[in-house]
Amino acid sequence: MKKILGVTMGRSLRVFWRLHETLSQTTTLAPPALFVADSMEFDKLASGLAGIEKASLLKEWELMRQAENADFDLDRLAAWQETLHTSLWNALLADRRIFFGRLCKVKQDYAPHFSEEQLGAIALIFLDRIDAFLEAEAPDLVLSFGTTTLGDYLFELLARRRGIPYAQLKATKVSNRVAFIDTGLDVPKRWAQKLNSDWEPTAEQLQEARDYLQSVRSHGVRYEGAILFSRSRMMSRLVKAPVALARSAYTELRRRRNPVYRNDNHISPPLPGAWYTNVVHPVRTYLLGKRFKFLGLQDVKALGRFIFFPLHFEPEVAVQVFGKPYQNQIETVRQLALSVPLGVRILVKEHPRSLGFRPPGYYRRLLDIPNVRLADPFLSASSIVKHAELVTVISGSIGLEGAVNQKPVAVLGKTPYQLLPDSMVRAIDSGLGMSEALDRLRNEHVHDEAALERYIAMIISESVPANLYSGLLGKEGRYVEKQEEMKKSYALLADAISRL
Repeated sequence: MKKILGVTMGRSLRVFWRLHETLSQTTTLAPPALFVADSMEFDKLASGLAGIEKASLLKEWELMRQAENADFDLDRLAAWQETLHTSLWNALLADRRIFFGRLCKVKQDYAPHFSEEQLGAIALIFLDRIDAFLEAEAPDLVLSFGTTTLGDYLFELLARRRGIPYAQLKATKVSNRVAFIDTGLDVPKRWAQKLNSDWEPTAEQLQEARDYLQSVRSHGVRYEGAILFSRSRMMSRLVKAPVALARSAYTELRRRRNPVYRNDNHISPPLPGAWYTNVVHPVRTYLLGKRFKFLGLQDVKALGRFIFFPLHFEPEVAVQVFGKPYQNQIETVRQLALSVPLGVRILVKEHPRSLGFRPPGYYRRLLDIPNVRLADPFLSASSIVKHAELVTVISGSIGLEGAVNQKPVAVLGKTPYQLLPDSMVRAIDSGLGMSEALDRLRNEHVHDEAALERYIAMIISESVPANLYSGLLGKEGRYVEKQEEMKKSYALLADAISRL
């Protein structure tokens, strides 16, 4: 009888539960163990999950409460870090709700609301309780849905230490395909091993890969879960603001009346969040268009030689986990701008999720760098990529789009498409050797279509079609490639788990 431990947050609890139910139809499973985050969402979902009373639960909000009275023990912290061979700052940084300000999801809020001592106490409580939970439950598999909480990060480290198999459900960003990968902290090892072996794709996988590449070249990277955005969508928030604020006020009242919700660090204050999302963001976006010179497509075409650098939304896993040295993207852009020949520009484009998120001063500091220009944030990344001399990213799918469009791609962080030949995609550092690294990449660039087809076919072979964001997680405002029946999606995922 197998036991699965699910590491969940919010709506991913429902995904895990449905997946566990589906898998139990063909495999004898013990009642699951669960790490859960977001007490309000847990209460909302749990009432509809038959049999959840049989599951063993470890609740994030209870660990946070215990940490309030815990000691900052430097010796024990040192011992844990030596055991895990990592700095615990890495795990803490991954959790924006712990490391950054209370409103970091809706505005640039770097001011922490926990001290160093409090963060150390939180880390110790999480380590002790998660390790004890793993020992008591002895799962055959730890199944996660991301690396966005301190619990996510530590469960992988501690499971690995105990020799427990680990898998994370991840959107591949190839159409609507998702895969169970073997790590949420690095490039999937199984993918690297497969590409470095004598594995060859089937004819069907190769044809699907070619169809996908043709689609990217025609329409840009489009994947299930991509955020839908436009000027009209952004400005329509103002019209909807009164209703959104009223609903958030009601949720805020519920949160304050409930002592568990009120003290749950995972739950951001709903009313300020609604205010920023529905009023501040669209107003800022409108004013930015009036205050700064953003380049449209014709301006981009006339710009001459330029390197494209898409900004990341932050704080987000792409930067906090896969691009830790590049927390300050302004300084990353500055270093890039000083590493190119005079006459080459750096074209920066804002991430759609960040519209209205950053203050105007952020863009002013970018434009203070002499050879930096800002692209219209509503301009498609694919239209910029086609005119760029080179694409530089911390992480993210735009780098893959650059490689598909036969552009040399420099990657500063970690991303799976680094597995492509380094004549196409190359990992570089933003240190003193950045200029030489960019020159070598530009001069040694050779497009390898066969390697690109094989890479996409490998992802297809390792994944299944399922609408993770718009279907399983039920997130609104996301691009849907095509609708899959929910039952079929879970059946495919259950089959994939059984083959791990």
